Amino acid sequence: VFFVPGNQALTQLAINYSQPLLRVSGQTYNQSLIVMAEIDTRQSRRDVQRQLQDHVLKVVQGYWELSLQRALFLQRLRARERALEIQRELEARKDWDVVQSQLLRARAAIALRTASLARADAAIRNAETRLRVLTNAPELSADGGLELLPVELPPCQFQPPVLSTEMQIALAHRPEIDVALERIRSSEVRLGMADNELRPSLNLVLQGYAKGLQGNNDVLRSLGDQFAVGGPSYTTGLIFEAPLGNRSAQAKVRRRSLEVQQLMHEFQNTLANVSGEVEIAIREVEATYREFLGQQRAVLATDAEVSFLLQRWRV
Repeated sequence: VFFVPGNQALTQLAINYSQPLLRVSGQTYNQSLIVMAEIDTRQSRRDVQRQLQDHVLKVVQGYWELSLQRALFLQRLRARERALEIQRELEARKDWDVVQSQLLRARAAIALRTASLARADAAIRNAETRLRVLTNAPELSADGGLELLPVELPPCQFQPPVLSTEMQIALAHRPEIDVALERIRSSEVRLGMADNELRPSLNLVLQGYAKGLQGNNDVLRSLGDQFAVGGPSYTTGLIFEAPLGNRSAQAKVRRRSLEVQQLMHEFQNTLANVSGEVEIAIREVEATYREFLGQQRAVLATDAEVSFLLQRWRV
């Protein structure tokens, strides 16, 4: 009569514990997700550093672009002043030895130089706007008519870059190299997890429980009987599973191995790209400096020639 189905109150409090012994076991495997999360964090920081470096480079380029445009403006302004000076001389001598074509040529030259000044002034304003946008400084953006004047001049002394030194600096500070290394480390961790999953599954299972039973649907007394009547029970055992052929785990290991090889090739490609960029940059710096020296000598020679022709014309 006690075990009539409609008259039972059965309760059970159980504690289960399962400990892997082969597959997915060990501290290394179980902390792999934490290690990969740390690797992803470092990789994200490297990406942020790369973006910051690119932005800072744009700011520096914007600064020197503004300096260049202001220098060009001054050169064109001085050219127009010299043309105005020549025009004034021609106007003063037009009744003696100056023909009308010379005056017309002088006026046309002044008009061209005035037009180039307008373009140079627009280039300065555009460079200032780009610099304001890149810095996004409130004190620069508050007043749109604020004029930006560069205070730092380009370096006058040239330091020839050394390939080995520049290469070491690039390898130590280029974020894409660190990102490639972090991706390799993450792939190696996944490969270790896949190797662990090749093992058969062997789990130690422990269970302890206490039961209570009362009639008349008396759940509260059944709960109390779990600790007052009788004693706790327990079970222990081993669960072993070995998939036939284990093809899925083996395929996963092969896939992870190929991923590591692929990332190693990508890392080598990244190193080659960085090395090539450093070599090209060094050649560009050296060639630009030699070109600068040549253009400087050409400017001095042209200025001397202009002064000679002007002096001869005046004589």
